[in-house]
Amino acid sequence: MDLLPRSHTEFSSVDYWDTFFRKRGEKAFEWYGEYPELCGILHKYIKPQEQALVVGCGNSRLSEDLYDVGYRGLTNVDISDVVVRQMTERNAEKRADMKFLQMDVMKMDFPDSSFSAVLDKGTLDALMPDNQSETQEQVTRMFDEVGRILKVGGRYVIITLSQEHIMKKLLQYFPQEGWITRVHKVSDSDRETSQKEMPLPVFIFVFTKFKKMPQMNKILEVCLGGTDTTQRLSCEEDVMRAVKERQHYAMLRQQLQNREVEWLFATDEGRGQLAGTAGFRRLVVVSLQREHPYETMAEIQKELSGKIMELAPPGFNRKIQVPFLSVGADIGTRTVCYEGTSQFSGPYVVEDVEGEDGIIFRNLIFLSNRNAVQSQARMVQENKIPMKKGRRRTRKKIVVDCGYLACQHHRVMVAGLGCLPNIKQLLDTRLDVVLVGLGGGGLPLFLHKHFSKIQMDVVELDQSILQVAEGWFGFQQDERMRVHVTDGLVYLEEQAKQASRSCHVVILDVDSKDVTVGMSFPPQPFVDEECLKNIKDILNEDGLFILNLSCRDMTLRASVVETVRSVFPRILSKKIEDEVNEILFCFPREKDVHESCDDGHMAEFSLEELGNLKESVGVVEKVAKGCSQRWDPTLELTEQLDGLKLA
Repeated sequence: MDLLPRSHTEFSSVDYWDTFFRKRGEKAFEWYGEYPELCGILHKYIKPQEQALVVGCGNSRLSEDLYDVGYRGLTNVDISDVVVRQMTERNAEKRADMKFLQMDVMKMDFPDSSFSAVLDKGTLDALMPDNQSETQEQVTRMFDEVGRILKVGGRYVIITLSQEHIMKKLLQYFPQEGWITRVHKVSDSDRETSQKEMPLPVFIFVFTKFKKMPQMNKILEVCLGGTDTTQRLSCEEDVMRAVKERQHYAMLRQQLQNREVEWLFATDEGRGQLAGTAGFRRLVVVSLQREHPYETMAEIQKELSGKIMELAPPGFNRKIQVPFLSVGADIGTRTVCYEGTSQFSGPYVVEDVEGEDGIIFRNLIFLSNRNAVQSQARMVQENKIPMKKGRRRTRKKIVVDCGYLACQHHRVMVAGLGCLPNIKQLLDTRLDVVLVGLGGGGLPLFLHKHFSKIQMDVVELDQSILQVAEGWFGFQQDERMRVHVTDGLVYLEEQAKQASRSCHVVILDVDSKDVTVGMSFPPQPFVDEECLKNIKDILNEDGLFILNLSCRDMTLRASVVETVRSVFPRILSKKIEDEVNEILFCFPREKDVHESCDDGHMAEFSLEELGNLKESVGVVEKVAKGCSQRWDPTLELTEQLDGLKLA
């Protein structure tokens, strides 16, 4: 049942909410928790005998729960006539005194000073998905209406995730009007069930209406520590800082909780691999937050060394320098270029990182796995561009280096084109490639720029990732490179039905979102027999299937390879040094291409033992260099396939 809006603007649409509640029916939709989790704070600010208004009530059970414990003066309004009818019918017998009215919160029909309290559970968040001027105006009209219908001394109680733009709006509006501000954090201990679905902390803002008086001191208070202790703060910036600290803490805790179920941390085999990789009896893992301003590993070591030594066992020689290991080499000055949210992968950030050598790398990072760089590009300075007319100064434009492949496994994939038996002819005429998995677009961009005869179809599930690739990583579509925004499994199945066998290369480079298994590339369905047969049906008889396989679970890896072998009779494997990834080159026919000797009993090959393969990879490199004005001197394609093994 598809209930997601096509765009965030639909959150303020009557038609969207009518459709939403019509599809959902009577099943309650709870924003940010249920009554048991919220009642401790709500009862402090809304009394049973008061007249209270619930705005944007939806089909939440919160009003019903309040009514059942003695709140009789409740009026509920919602923009959706559908949900108002549903709720009226649902409560007609048991809660006859409770009212449900269809009404726009930006233009309500109530007289001035009608209510002692207004309760908003998620409505503000729905109305303010962004910070655009039109959105700001709508929210201001709602706040004006709330102020009009509230009595002096009345409370506006808002249950919210308190995103930064929402928090700014709240603290710009109400304190300036002379209202008392108090912020509560919903206790985590009360949210054990919801926490699994809602990793972000929930806050309750309480604004108490007072008459605006000149030179009146602002009253700003927070109660965020899980107790009743209230702290008075001096300015709105301090309130925002206190809330953000709680949000950062909650996100960090969620990351650590999520890592507990990762295969590497949650299984004996995974933990054994981690310990073996580290090579030490004791290992302390420190996660650096993205907000940390460290520029060098030396600065990190300086701050951590004292704390690490506090964990040393009794009798440990304090003069020994404890070694530090780094998962990545991207420590440096970070500049956030863009932040967004993917429907499939959650929040992400695009950032430029300048290392100690001055080289700038642009990274795409999903915050659900913030320690891993999903895509990376090297940035270079383009030709100087003159400033405005009449000025001597010039400015330098930073652009993506299309000749650089950041991922080692992408370099191996490019070299693997030499496995095609007629690669020289194909590079002179036409080479048809299907790539499943766009990411930042580094691999398809390289292939497109360096091989003029390649015709490429790229398949990407996530529209937002395509926008990131085009907006920040230099990716462009044209008549030789088309992107299909669809499920890769569906695309492969549809192409297989055509049975044209016109494709020369299929590349599978898509990551899995399931961290509970030991395979991060690809998702399991892509290596099931049905999908593999579809790939084979797409390929030319002399075609090549290139698979990026990253699997720590050796039992699972063996099963995957066996399934691939049942469809592709001959497989060559190239293990990426110092990485979990390995690249499988899979052939639809029994006979290995370029093979000059009987390898039936051979477990490992050199390029020379594979006959003409080295020569063919040399052809690939020569063509690539000839099409490029900028070539990475560290990219020696002829060396990428050393150490091939028969899988």
